[in-house]
Amino acid sequence: MTCRHMSTAELYVVTYRPLEHSWSHWAIYIRTIPRGVDPDDDDECKHSIYQASGLENELQLDISAANPRNSGRCQAVVFVSSIDTARDLKDIETKLEEQPMMNDIPTWDCQDWVMESLEMLEDEELLDISGYNEAKMKLEELYRDE
Repeated sequence: MTCRHMSTAELYVVTYRPLEHSWSHWAIYIRTIPRGVDPDDDDECKHSIYQASGLENELQLDISAANPRNSGRCQAVVFVSSIDTARDLKDIETKLEEQPMMNDIPTWDCQDWVMESLEMLEDEELLDISGYNEAKMKLEELYRDE
């Protein structure tokens, strides 16, 4: 994987192949590059997946330390933004942890959580606007269409 430029971390959206009778699962993936580590050395990077998981109307935030590319269900990894400072990274992690689950809306799911999270991060000016806009266009094409 190649970095866009030197950064503290990179934020992506990951889409996973759907399980039987479901939509494609989406998650937010943050790849943190430790200082002094070659950005192309994926094994030395920290991998964090933020996702809405659980039963319909009982979704909860699940955070796991895993590289989504190692999952056989990983379908696409869409670049959203470089994260240039440790402070921005911390702010993004905190905001994602606080992002609500709308379990009172019957059709609301992981794709909605991802799209609403990205919009919130962009509103907070924590994402690179050009990367966000490009990713948003790609994701809107995929939204509920997989």
